[in-house]
Amino acid sequence: MTENLQGIPLARDVALRIREKIKAVTGLNASAGISYNKFLAKLASDHRKPNGQYVISPEMGPSYVEALPVDKFHGIGPATSAKMNGLGIFTGMDIHNRRWSS
Repeated sequence: MTENLQGIPLARDVALRIREKIKAVTGLNASAGISYNKFLAKLASDHRKPNGQYVISPEMGPSYVEALPVDKFHGIGPATSAKMNGLGIFTGMDIHNRRWSS
């Protein structure tokens, strides 16, 4: 969700209503991730699958990404993850440290 068209004050409540509607209409479960950017919202959604929701706040974001294994980053598959691990890169913090040490 990019824009709150219903005027619901909390994003977690918007997500809960959307998930409830999906369940009522389709009978399917849905997970929701709430955060301040799309990358973190997707990670949050994956965190509580199936049928859950999770919030990554601006305060949590940096430490969440720093601890994240590289194979959990979107776009990094098994082959790239193995290559990164071979270079000593296992987490978001390792990526950060490599980026700023060069």
